Amino acid sequence: MKKLNKVEIGSSEKATINEAEVQIFRKSKYTYEVLSRNGKKICSAPSLPKAYIKAEKLIELPKPVVKKGSSIKSMVLDLIHKEDEDILAAVKAEHPDSKFDQSHVSWYRSTMFRDGIIGAECAPRRSKAYKLWKENNS
Repeated sequence: MKKLNKVEIGSSEKATINEAEVQIFRKSKYTYEVLSRNGKKICSAPSLPKAYIKAEKLIELPKPVVKKGSSIKSMVLDLIHKEDEDILAAVKAEHPDSKFDQSHVSWYRSTMFRDGIIGAECAPRRSKAYKLWKENNS
């Protein structure tokens, strides 16, 4: 924390907290207010150091930019018409640290089939619906 200068009652001082410019205003003998650049009150406290600490907690740091990759769910949705081995290979290539395995592919298939997102041709391989579909289309 930087060294804070005393502020006279009724006056203010500019400061930078978490990369945001603010104004610290001394409202009375026992009250300091932290105001944003547009004058909106962020917080108030009985002392200057406490006002600074409170403002640090309330002013959010800019969020780090996350690489926009495809989620496992969206990958499985796109590849659900392929064989299980192809889905596993694609997911492992995109997310190498994932614990995604054959049981997860089956879970996605059964959940999507149950919810009506996919038809019998993409249902879990052991299900009655898939076996009936395979018999009728062979």
